[in-house]
Amino acid sequence: YTKTEIDRKIDGIEVGGRNLYQNSKGPFTLEPKNTGQAEDNYNLYRFYCEMELNETYTISADIEITHGDFDQVSVYPYPGGSSRAVPIPSNGRIKHTFVKTSETTNSVLIYAGLMGSTRGQGIIIRNVKIEKGNKATDWTPAPEDVDAAINTVKTDVATLTTNYDSITAR
Repeated sequence: YTKTEIDRKIDGIEVGGRNLYQNSKGPFTLEPKNTGQAEDNYNLYRFYCEMELNETYTISADIEITHGDFDQVSVYPYPGGSSRAVPIPSNGRIKHTFVKTSETTNSVLIYAGLMGSTRGQGIIIRNVKIEKGNKATDWTPAPEDVDAAINTVKTDVATLTTNYDSITAR
């Protein structure tokens, strides 16, 4: 690579970091379907997320195969996007970058294998992260999830304090 090519690659990296998908830890389980119906071949999980038109996003997730023999999943910004086959690397963490090109796109689908051929295949999806930009960063919860956890702890502490005061008074 020349210095100019390297500079161009570095300049092209956009890092978001903030997880836009709430309650993202999972597990999100796709049990294998084999009922004889056509929809058995479209076994998917839908992750809803607010995204801006013409912006670049990256979804990453840990994929554990529970049933079947496959090494790719289809990832589909939906509706209005286009489906892509994404390889499952040895560490299980898939990554896919896309641009929201349709006003109607409000979610990302992950299939238990390739769209149209998921019959009898199952996966568990964990640590989903949808972030702005073209660089996948390590999983972190959405800020709203952290706030909710803090509020739960505050409520628990307030309850414990009330109970302690009540017991002490007795």
